[in-house]
Amino acid sequence: MSIVVFGSVFGAAALLWILWPLVRRNGFSTSAREESIRDDLAERTLLLYQELEELDLEHEQGDLTADEYASLREAQKQRVLALLESRQRESEALSGAAASGDPNAMSDAIEREILRIRARRRGQQGISDGSQPNEQALSPLGSRKLRWLWLGVPAALVLLAFGAIFQLYQSSARILTEQTPIVQIDVSELVGFAYVGPDHVLLASASGLRESRDGGRTWVETARDVAPAAMAVSPAGAGYVYLFTENSVHITSDAGQTWQEVQGTLPGTDILAAAVDPFAPTQLYASFAETGLHRSRDGGATWEPVPTPDDETIVAILVGDVPPLVFIARESGRVQVSSDEGETWAAASGAVTMALRGPVRALSGAADGSMLFAASHTGLYMSTSAGQTWVDLPLRKPLTAVTVDPATPRTVLAVTESGAVYRSTDGGIAWRDE
Repeated sequence: MSIVVFGSVFGAAALLWILWPLVRRNGFSTSAREESIRDDLAERTLLLYQELEELDLEHEQGDLTADEYASLREAQKQRVLALLESRQRESEALSGAAASGDPNAMSDAIEREILRIRARRRGQQGISDGSQPNEQALSPLGSRKLRWLWLGVPAALVLLAFGAIFQLYQSSARILTEQTPIVQIDVSELVGFAYVGPDHVLLASASGLRESRDGGRTWVETARDVAPAAMAVSPAGAGYVYLFTENSVHITSDAGQTWQEVQGTLPGTDILAAAVDPFAPTQLYASFAETGLHRSRDGGATWEPVPTPDDETIVAILVGDVPPLVFIARESGRVQVSSDEGETWAAASGAVTMALRGPVRALSGAADGSMLFAASHTGLYMSTSAGQTWVDLPLRKPLTAVTVDPATPRTVLAVTESGAVYRSTDGGIAWRDE
């Protein structure tokens, strides 16, 4: 949009450049000035008067002696009188020819007048009588070549500017409309979808665990015999992943190469969402349908409840930034944030036009909190102000998951309800399979 506005302003300025001489000549000048432009005598007389005024000014400033001033001023006055007498002779010649009724005399007088006007328009020496040439009088827009140059160059710039704007608009529209998925996956029982390292993505479903090593394009099953109910991955890309089942927690610190079961008891059996603190990989948060939000400081061995403003179900959790900001998404779509590990909470759904729309189903973002993404059934949203304002991105599809590459936070993967995986490398603007 800013490019279009800039181009429009540039085009308008160029058009004004083209039209200004005409407007100045025809639209804003007085009738006396129009007459002076048409009549070279008035122009030349006006110039002589101006020179007289300049002589007076130079004399007042002491640049001319009294004798020089008197001599130059008298000569200038004589030039004015000569012009007036010359024009009067021409007028009398025309009047006399008309009064005499002599066709030849009338024709000669008219031809002389035509030659005088033509010479003034072309910037040549006019002819005021049969033998004496007038002084050179330039037309207001100069010669014909200069006039075409004056009009042609800005006109070409206008065409180039609007042509460039049109091309940019077409290119932007194509980027926004050409959205093609990189792969189709089964999301019937999806419980986790996240980057664990550069181009390394894990997908957890009730049937097991799958991974992709090429940014989500191809997937293979991993050797896990558990049925995950939830998954929590460190946003820092440190390789810490927690898999939750109904009654246990499994942890890996090497992005899934080796796993071990955490000894402890979960505060509930129906886990809805979980998240890891990117700067403290043994501190995690989890939401349970029966008991609400809990926090573990020892990698899932023990848990403590975290108070929240109400009992509404929490469907997504994200931890990021320093000090840690804990984001939770409610079943109704509201997003809340805490900067003191859950002691107090504030709204983070935006306001008025820059707000989230539709229930949020997943949260993801950069570990430093610079970018926050929310997946909703109305599309994808992004915030760079810790949830105070949101902008809706061009991917307006019903989404169930979103994740950000920890190595390049502008690389984003989003999954639709039908299992189409979309990839963006520019922070969510373009979603083409490239």
